[in-house]
Amino acid sequence: MPEVFKTYNDVRNKISSNREIVNTEMHLLSPPVQEAIISTFDICNFLVDKLEELDNKISKNSSNSSNPPSTDPKKKGNKNKGKTGKNTGGQPGHKGHNLKMVANPSVVITHAPKGKCDCGKIFLALP
Repeated sequence: MPEVFKTYNDVRNKISSNREIVNTEMHLLSPPVQEAIISTFDICNFLVDKLEELDNKISKNSSNSSNPPSTDPKKKGNKNKGKTGKNTGGQPGHKGHNLKMVANPSVVITHAPKGKCDCGKIFLALP
């Protein structure tokens, strides 16, 4: 069963201990194989560093860094919210609230447009 690592330093320590083990037997290998093994350990160290850097970057948000809130990852919608079966808008049986028209209003306000028409006449002069 593969070993489980809890931190990036655990991975780095394992790479380092494996490198020491290989170094003790390195003299038995040809120079090209030695170079391949050394470069493989270097690549592993580089990838662990890069992975840690990206992991730290993705875990930052506006509340734990100087990043603006607009850079926060998009939040997923509430999946627990189910459909209620009701239509949108006013529901049947609900009494609306609006102003009723009356036969003799107490005040009449005329709203006339101001300015000129495209033909050049002033709006108030039009019939």
